[in-house]
This record gives sequence, C-alpha cells and structure tokens, in this order.
Amino acid sequence: MFYLFGEAESNMKKMKFKLFVCMLLIGTYFVVNFNMISAEQEYDYNYTISNGEATITGYIGADEIITIPSTIGGYPTVKIGDYAFHSINGHLLTFVNIPSSIKTIGDYAFQYCKKLTFVTIPNSVTSIGEGAFVHCSSLASVTIGSSVKNIGDRAFSYCPMTSVFIPDNVTTIGNYTFQYCQFLTYVTIGSKVSTIGDRVLDYCNSLTSITFLGLNAPTIVGPHWFTGPIEARGHAYANSNFPAPEEKFYGLTMGIVIGGENKPPVADFIWMPSNPKTNQTITFGAANSYDPDGSITFYEWDWNNDGVYEEYYTTSPAIHSWPQVGNYPVTVRVTDNEGATNTKKITISVSNGSGNGDAKNKGIPGFELIFVIYAIAITILLWKKKRTV
Repeated sequence: MFYLFGEAESNMKKMKFKLFVCMLLIGTYFVVNFNMISAEQEYDYNYTISNGEATITGYIGADEIITIPSTIGGYPTVKIGDYAFHSINGHLLTFVNIPSSIKTIGDYAFQYCKKLTFVTIPNSVTSIGEGAFVHCSSLASVTIGSSVKNIGDRAFSYCPMTSVFIPDNVTTIGNYTFQYCQFLTYVTIGSKVSTIGDRVLDYCNSLTSITFLGLNAPTIVGPHWFTGPIEARGHAYANSNFPAPEEKFYGLTMGIVIGGENKPPVADFIWMPSNPKTNQTITFGAANSYDPDGSITFYEWDWNNDGVYEEYYTTSPAIHSWPQVGNYPVTVRVTDNEGATNTKKITISVSNGSGNGDAKNKGIPGFELIFVIYAIAITILLWKKKRTV
C-alpha cells in the first residue's frame, strides 16, 4: 500500500515537472517569436511587428511637429498603417516628417489632420492608400515621391493645395482623388499614368491648366474625371496621341501644345515650423511652384541672399537652420522642362530658443513579458499545492 502511494506521489511530481517545463517552453517561444505579431508602444507611437518589419498603427503624443522613427522596437518602420493618425492627438499635427524607410501609407492614415500644412512623401513610398489625406483642410503643399505607383481613391479630397505634380512612375490615379480641392489651379500628370478614375477633379473650380507629360494618353479614364471650369485647358506634346488643341479629352478642352511658346514657371514655397528658433531644423517645401505648360525639373536655394544658390534638388523639399537670431531672406529658383526660370524670395524670422528635442520613450512591457510572469505564477501555485499534499 505504501509502495502504491509512493508511486502515485512520484508520478504526480513527474507530471507537475513536465507541466512546469511545458509552460517555460511556451513562454520562451513567445519571448523569441511573438514579435512577429505583437502590438507594442514606443516613443509616442503604437506599432505592430510582422516578418521583421514595423507598422505604425497609432499616435498618442501631443506634438505639433513630429518625425516618424525609421526604426521602432528594433525593426525598420515600413508602413504607416490604416487610420494611424486618425485620432484626437493626430489632429494636432502641423508637420510630419516621413522617413525614407516607409514604403506604404495606409488607408485614411492622416484623415482629418486639419492642421497639417504640408507633406513630403519620400521616394521610398510606392503606394498611397484610400483617403490617406482626405479632409486635411490646411494641407497647402504636397510633394509626391518619385516611386509612387498607385494613388488611392479620395487620397487628397478636400485639401486646399494650389498645384500638384504627379510623378512619372504613377500608373493609377483612383476615383475622387482630388475632389473638392477648390484651390487647385495647376495639375501635372506624369508620363506613365494609364488609369484615371472617375470624379478625380470633381468640383475643382479654380483649375486653369492640366499638363500631360506622356506621349500616350491614359487608356482608362472615368467619364466624369474632370468637371472643372470650361476655361481650363489641357496641354500635351505635339507628337503625342492626345487630341489637338481645342478638341476634347473626356470633357477637357486641349490648349497649346508643350514645346510651343513656353510660359515661365511660377515659384513659391512655405516652411515649417512657421516660427523657427535658433539651431532648429526648418523644412522648406516648394511644391506649390508650378509650370503652366510643362513641369518643374529643378529647385535651387539661396540661404544668405548673396545671389549664389548653395543647394539644388530635383524635388521640392529642402532643410536649413540658422545658429543666430535674425531675419534671413531665402530665395528659391525653379527651372521648367524648357529651361525657363523664376524666383521667389521670403524673409524668415528666427528667434532665440531651443531647437529639436529628443524623442520620449514611453515603452510598456510587451505580451511576452506578461506571459513569462504568468508562467512563473503558475509554477508558484503548483509548488504551493505540492507543499499541501
């Protein structure tokens, strides 16, 4: 009898030991592997990890000017997720610096960010999701990166930008993309666009010029893609297959051909923060510059009013800072595809103060730590039960 009882007790110990080992193994598995699907928080961002890449899923900070981290949780940040900044805090944003690690901007990512003033989408981004910037009612300037292929439905609806350049790699412009952009005056459409959705330029009542840079007209065009003013004109190369001047392209009357009598570009720029401090990085955006019968190919910046352009780019954004308080005249010179130039000078007032701050780390324990704690708690309970046997 004693033997049987001892054997039962021994079997019970073995079973408890196996359970303990099993729990530890499961806990170890999650510690090592749960980052594949975990939801975490770091700095002022919520994020998830999948296949070794991070997606920003939410913003909990209260800053007006932010730089999205290029890495988070030790992984590269490749996507701004759906509705990521569609929140009370996101509505405070006036400027967001998107890093070159980002490949995708998700659906409605910045919807209703009503203070967002201008955005530069880096060349790493290939896709702009549906409604990504819809109802950003202060978004006056947008630079779309050269690698973007698809612009989703309603991506920029209800935004007040005055000009838009759609780069050559874009093949598809979704439905309603610029609907109700009532200040939009000039649009340039890149050479590879083959699909233009319906109502793309619906109620864009300030439009005067739409320039097509491709030799082949888009093959899929929504029947009501353009419902703007009758005075607006389209422009294309003489050797393209677009209709001749004064003929119609799906409701748009074509005007003078590109390469005819060249009209000079119009230069303009804005900057953020609008009230910069000493040693603070200031981002300048010249995407509101436009060419009425072509495209802008070159942007040059004179930072010290000496007539020498210290920096030059093929895209509009640039950054600069000043170490001392003062009023600094800044000039941008733009060059169009026919070589014509124009300039714009604005004086920037720099006041005394601290520049860029350090990011705040507000990380919280992940699921994996909680699971290990749970496994330890189970072990303690089993041990206590053993002591009472």
